Amino acid sequence: LVKKSYGWFLFFSILSGLAKEQIWLIVALFGACIFIFHKKRLFGAAVFFTSLSLFYFLIWQLIPNARGAQHFALSYYFDFGDSPTAIVKNALLSPDKILGTFFMQDRKDYLYQLFLPLGFLPILSPLSLVFALPDLLINILSSNANLRQLYFHYTATLTPFLFIGAIFGIKNLQKIFPKLPLFFYSLYLILTALYAAYFFGPLPFAKSPNVDMFIKPQSNREIINDILSRIPNKYSVAATNNLGSHLSQREKIFTIPIGVEKAVFVIFLLNDPFAQPSLQAQKDLANKLKYNK
Repeated sequence: LVKKSYGWFLFFSILSGLAKEQIWLIVALFGACIFIFHKKRLFGAAVFFTSLSLFYFLIWQLIPNARGAQHFALSYYFDFGDSPTAIVKNALLSPDKILGTFFMQDRKDYLYQLFLPLGFLPILSPLSLVFALPDLLINILSSNANLRQLYFHYTATLTPFLFIGAIFGIKNLQKIFPKLPLFFYSLYLILTALYAAYFFGPLPFAKSPNVDMFIKPQSNREIINDILSRIPNKYSVAATNNLGSHLSQREKIFTIPIGVEKAVFVIFLLNDPFAQPSLQAQKDLANKLKYNK
């Protein structure tokens, strides 16, 4: 996009859009950028409206029709409504509510962790961050705290724009302080990255390393593997999320509490502190199913 290689831009935009439904919102912003800054009015407008149309088609039509229900993630935004139209409408008409959510402590902590590794330099290039806004809003406004965990994949579409913002942030700083050597920025970034890695990173040297898979292996893993391996592939399975990765090759798999009434096999592993809606709720459901003929 920056180099105005529009053929490659379209190619990679389509690839990105095929990866996740909300990416089309980012591509729509690219179209607006082309329209406003590149002066390619027709092309920019075409990209903008085509991307928005694809997003609408996926969220409002294709996914609900395929699932037989609304997009599962809509439940994360029940404060704003119970349908895509209601959520978008109420979000646009409630800027005070959105602003208030941004200032909640866990949201501020999330933003701090996002910007800290790059020394908050992306803030100095606000235009670069505009493209991160759709996913940033999705994560910030969600009632599901997992969307604000850096350990997971939910920041994947934010990361590129944070790095691009840092690059242009340094460029902007160099205009203000032309005599400041590049070495200063390099050292600053190394220090902030190391600081962030220690306090929030998963590596062994960090304050809270994520090494349980090495030092605390699943005690009953042989039993789990044995049970799962004995379920024929032709049968549908509803399982707790901590078993999902072991069943992902199946044609029909549900994540509990979804699919309990539909699946041939229902499997619980009741040790997940991040269980949805809660670990206790899953235990109650498991006990209830024991008496369900």
